[in-house]
Amino acid sequence: MTPTGYRAYQKVQVETASPYKWIPMLFREACISTEMAIEAIGRKDYPLANERLIKAQEILMELMGALDLRVEIAQNLHQLYAYIHGLLVEGNVKKDTAVLGQALGMLKELYETWSAAERSVQDGAATAGGGVSVAR
Repeated sequence: MTPTGYRAYQKVQVETASPYKWIPMLFREACISTEMAIEAIGRKDYPLANERLIKAQEILMELMGALDLRVEIAQNLHQLYAYIHGLLVEGNVKKDTAVLGQALGMLKELYETWSAAERSVQDGAATAGGGVSVAR
């Protein structure tokens, strides 16, 4: 697949994804961006590190903005996302891979959690109708 074709494919995947899918997708991208930034810092490619960390920060800002803060769990998630965002900013300013590693660990954990939630929703949809499994 050509790079242009792959970007078009990715765009369709994002645009047609349910909310249960796009949250893990965003966390996956935040993980990838943070990993790339850590590698870039190791190579002293600070412009690339900055670019990738800003992308991860923007993803977290979007996730925070999508939360309904009238719900207690959303308030807790907002605090967690804000903390990780702060780590990404600090790691970017200081080019500190240890701080970025801490943020990456949390991002990976959130990715796994949201992926499990998405699978649970899919499994629930597949067994709709009194527990009768629906062919996939």
